[in-house]
Amino acid sequence: MKRLFVTVLISSSAFASTALKIDMKLNLNGKEARPSVVAKYGQAVKLMEGDETGDGLEISVLPTAIAKKSAKEQQAVRLQFEISEIKSGQRNVVASPVIVTHLSKVAQITQERDGRGTLSIEVVPTETTAPSK
Repeated sequence: MKRLFVTVLISSSAFASTALKIDMKLNLNGKEARPSVVAKYGQAVKLMEGDETGDGLEISVLPTAIAKKSAKEQQAVRLQFEISEIKSGQRNVVASPVIVTHLSKVAQITQERDGRGTLSIEVVPTETTAPSK
């Protein structure tokens, strides 16, 4: 009698989801912030950069993987931002830019804001493992 043995190898990373570490450098009218976040693809994350009074920036980013055309092509990501300025408890959306770049590549945009100053964003997304909950 012949027996068939099937071995299944499961990598521990199979249970962890792929995520992005997004290093950012933001400059809004001369105020600079250098936050870094870990976000899962398809799930927005928010963070606040500010002072002890609560004034500062609220940054939301939604990363989306862009389908590759071939296995050799480097992974590209779409980063959809919403950047708000918070002053005296009031939240005001100042920009909603979208950046498309490849993993581990620096991407930067600068936007003039109709006489209200300049917004500059530089990002570097790298793949990482999302922390388990």
